[in-house]
Amino acid sequence: MDEIKDLLDRYISNTCSVVEKEHIENWLDTYVNENNEWQTIDDAQKKYYLDSLLSTIHTIIDQPQKKHYFKLNLSRVLAIASAVILVLFSVFFCYQRYQYRQAAVSLIKNDVKGGGNKARLTLANGKQILLADASDGAIANESGIKITKKEDGQLTYEISEPSKTAFEQSLYNKIETPNGGQYQLNLPDGTKVWLNAATTLKYNVNMASAKERKVELSGEAYFEVAKDKIHPFIVQSARQEIKVLGTHFNVDSYPDQHMIKTTLLEGSVLVHQSGFTDLLLKPDQQSINSAKGLQIISANIKETMAWKNGYFIFNGEKLEDIMKKISRWYDVQVIFEDDLQLMPFTGVISRSKNLSSILQLLQETGNVHFKKEGGSVIIMK
Repeated sequence: MDEIKDLLDRYISNTCSVVEKEHIENWLDTYVNENNEWQTIDDAQKKYYLDSLLSTIHTIIDQPQKKHYFKLNLSRVLAIASAVILVLFSVFFCYQRYQYRQAAVSLIKNDVKGGGNKARLTLANGKQILLADASDGAIANESGIKITKKEDGQLTYEISEPSKTAFEQSLYNKIETPNGGQYQLNLPDGTKVWLNAATTLKYNVNMASAKERKVELSGEAYFEVAKDKIHPFIVQSARQEIKVLGTHFNVDSYPDQHMIKTTLLEGSVLVHQSGFTDLLLKPDQQSINSAKGLQIISANIKETMAWKNGYFIFNGEKLEDIMKKISRWYDVQVIFEDDLQLMPFTGVISRSKNLSSILQLLQETGNVHFKKEGGSVIIMK
């Protein structure tokens, strides 16, 4: 309080430094002319008292000919000014901390657990099976092709009773993970696939004997393709086709994104988009498929594979893209009340954490706040 009083005293007596003078005048102008942080305090009476106080100080400054008249009350005015300023600073920071605590309480009270092994399998005959509810063991038998759910949740296919019908017909299965779900399966040819949340994969049950092992993907999946030099493995997604013989790669092809990312970990893949030159990827490379066509960049494998390994890794990633991932994994709707979509964040957190943990991590920057209402997360400054 004494330091503030001395500073204002030197300003009134015109004995403060140029820097101090500019600091005080800028502070006064900012408060009087702009919407500063204090105006977030929902207390009109405190604002009224401060405005009155600043008006009094301006009166003293603007009437130097009456200096002696005000000399008796100046120390009292400055003491009041110092006290009010300190009180308002305290109120503001307490208010901000209160808001933060209330937001944290709201997030924890309405918390959401991370996703888990959940998927729906649709058989060729139209029958649907919720895999999270299905017991371990054999869950279906289509034309001699046995479908089994293993203890770890994996889905496997095997030919139990060779059937002429099974090889003459194209029997397609479809597996879909919801928001908040993920799943792993072994395709009929032995290829291993990990599906991220909100992903759909359609495949031929007879693919082990087909000329082309073709699957259709919407969403994100990681493939470890069983090697077969005679029968190429093809992944069809929006706007592109990937052709391989045996390799490990990740495809990020969500409908709400402006680009498709294909990342190669092992082997080689050929990425094809109609109207553009095909790209042959080498390990640790990533193809970007956008409105501008196809291009190759160096891949950040750790960041790309974070979802499969149970983590979120953000490396200067835009909040808009981060919230898309959070929306899928925690099955929540995201609403931006302020223009914060382009704000970048960097961090690592386990996907097994509850929603509140990841939002509090982002909130620690002090530049963004989250509020949980029902099934929505509201984002504001």
